[in-house]
Amino acid sequence: MTHDELITIAAKIEIDQGELQDKLQKTTAEAHILRKELDTVQDALGKLAAKGEKTSQLYADLTEKSKELKNKLKENREECNQYAKALDLQSMTANQLRGRLKELTSQLNNTSKATNPKEWNKLNNEFLTTQKRLKEVTAGIKQVSKV
Repeated sequence: MTHDELITIAAKIEIDQGELQDKLQKTTAEAHILRKELDTVQDALGKLAAKGEKTSQLYADLTEKSKELKNKLKENREECNQYAKALDLQSMTANQLRGRLKELTSQLNNTSKATNPKEWNKLNNEFLTTQKRLKEVTAGIKQVSKV
């Protein structure tokens, strides 16, 4: 491979990572809006229930809206996870790294080392690599905040 071809490939990877980062940030912002809307709907449901209006049409409509928002939020979360998995660890923010660690912890907790050692080792290595990268990022943040 020529030097120019390598530079072109490196630039393409960098652009792809930037696009993924943008999509992840957009999807995360959408999740924030969905959570706020869901909180508002659930608050209204609580108020209607307190008034004894659980049989009203409004209560039924809000219950349906709540289910719809929960489903959208679940889909959104899955989309965020897919974008985060596709991102290179070097491109992730501290919050994204923390989220990835949380997801990996959950996967490790649900994977048996005895029955599936290859999968467990893969997840564990990814967990350790992600944890190391988070330490690097947070150390950089601490140094910048000292200045």
